[in-house]
Amino acid sequence: MVCRLRGRDVASDLVTSLREGGAVEVAEDCSLDLRAGGIKCERSISLADCYVIALAELIQGAAVFAKRERELERELKREPFGVDVVFLDEYLKQ
Repeated sequence: MVCRLRGRDVASDLVTSLREGGAVEVAEDCSLDLRAGGIKCERSISLADCYVIALAELIQGAAVFAKRERELERELKREPFGVDVVFLDEYLKQ
């Protein structure tokens, strides 16, 4: 939320302050969390969807969703993601 409203630098500074102040604890390997947060900053989709896409990027796989949702469809049309996106409901129709 902070990232979208105030920018990536302000959000990063806030996380650093929270971490250094002991308010939050961050896992050593937080690459998945950082990537999901970056996607959330850039895109208007759910955080859960951001994690699916971030994981697909990290494992160089496809992002698999149960069905097409309006927000995800809008973001795909605006700018494709860097991974293949698969919707299971399309396979069930066949």
